[in-house]
Amino acid sequence: KIKKYQWDSFVDVLTMGKSPLVLVASPRSTVNTPIDFIRYIHTTTKPVNIAVGGGAHRTAYEYLMTKNHGKREFITPIKFNGPLPAVTSVASYDGKAGTEFGIMPIAVARPLVEAGKVKIIGFTGTRKMPQYPNVAMLKDVAPGINVYAAWSIQLPKGTPNDVVEWYQREFARAVRSEEYKEWRRQNVVFYEEDELNPAGLKKHMKELRDTFIPVLSKIDLSKE
Repeated sequence: KIKKYQWDSFVDVLTMGKSPLVLVASPRSTVNTPIDFIRYIHTTTKPVNIAVGGGAHRTAYEYLMTKNHGKREFITPIKFNGPLPAVTSVASYDGKAGTEFGIMPIAVARPLVEAGKVKIIGFTGTRKMPQYPNVAMLKDVAPGINVYAAWSIQLPKGTPNDVVEWYQREFARAVRSEEYKEWRRQNVVFYEEDELNPAGLKKHMKELRDTFIPVLSKIDLSKE
């Protein structure tokens, strides 16, 4: 009796912001760059655990593995109830117990990165973040890995046009504000001007679906 929703079950308004996902590693790990990571998953002879704390994070993991054909028999995504437990697991890795790697939004990982508890291997997406100008991009080893943590506004089907227009207008103004600019800087969030309207948001969602559904459809959920 669970209500089922589709990606187009709602009225699109706009995207409020996006933040890259980050592949992190324990400071104990010998991996420091995306190329190191790909070499590692191709040559490992021991189990490698990668913490994921959400659907987008799992999507990035599957895409990374599909593009690079690592030794899946040794590599396991470990599901956590959210990104914070996932990055905490990486921070507590002792060389045996815990997870050596993890994928989560940089906004969640940032406190542990700055405390030296985890290290950044690379960002998803195509955009260098000014807070981390020297961080490598995962697209260099997995072209097209443009999945982000993203936040958008949708309204129920049948919402009157004047209501949709009000939300679009007022939230676009808020997204462009100086106050939000400062919050975005602190949390490593950016926005796309062409997604501050319904058409831009829907176009972005369709592009994501076209890229990632072929990858995700290969997951055998019976083994999850």
